[in-house]
Amino acid sequence: MSRFRRTARALRSPFELELERRLDDAQPAEDSIDRPLSIKASPFALGVAEYLKAAAGPPAWSTRLVRIEALRLELEQQLGAELMAYRQQLINCPDLLAAAWRQHLATLDVSPLNQLIDKHNAYYAIEAGLRMQWPSGRYLLPDGIEYPIDPVTVETLLARFPAVPQGDREGIRQEQSGPPAR
Repeated sequence: MSRFRRTARALRSPFELELERRLDDAQPAEDSIDRPLSIKASPFALGVAEYLKAAAGPPAWSTRLVRIEALRLELEQQLGAELMAYRQQLINCPDLLAAAWRQHLATLDVSPLNQLIDKHNAYYAIEAGLRMQWPSGRYLLPDGIEYPIDPVTVETLLARFPAVPQGDREGIRQEQSGPPAR
């Protein structure tokens, strides 16, 4: 008699009986304490295809997505520090600051990140095995998934890291021109 048996009703389905048998097999016997656990003792059976897929490591799309996020985070940290330095140097010249910041962003090499994003956009749906909605041809995405990922451009970087926030630019111009007229 198994200690995993339910008390409310007897186990009757073949799946439940097989699961009970495997759980019983997974329990170490007194004489098997020093022996390694057999892979066949798992209560959850894996087919050969699932076992080989799991042994191959994480799917390519997930490792690529982790790499994209790491590159984005690195870029954001770099730009945050550089923007603070630009703001300290050009604190009294918002127009010069905006032009210098735009020129700096244009010189950045984000091509490795954009190539990775392009590769992800090209292969994600196939690698993740996404279902397609018919007749629109759009993929059914899991919640929280951003697909396709937009490439990094000067405009997206300026939107994320504006040289002079809108409120600050108006405040600086008001200080230069005097108090507002009533």
